[in-house]
Amino acid sequence: MWNKVTVNPVVIMPYYPDTLEVYLKKKDRDTDELITLCHQLALGVEHMHKCRVKHRDIKLQNIMVDKDGKPKFMDFGESTIK
Repeated sequence: MWNKVTVNPVVIMPYYPDTLEVYLKKKDRDTDELITLCHQLALGVEHMHKCRVKHRDIKLQNIMVDKDGKPKFMDFGESTIK
């Protein structure tokens, strides 16, 4: 006889220490670092749009920053694919 197994899906993702909001408040960032950050964010939005994804909720709290200072978009709950 087979036992019934209940499966609860989980999402596993890397740990990101800060939201962009916290990252920017922690210390003053120099102009070159801010330009690089803005460029990376623009490339991320461009990539999403090329994949026909519209995030629809981009804000400081929905962008995480990894330990190397690279931004990562999060919370695609409001996003659409067109």
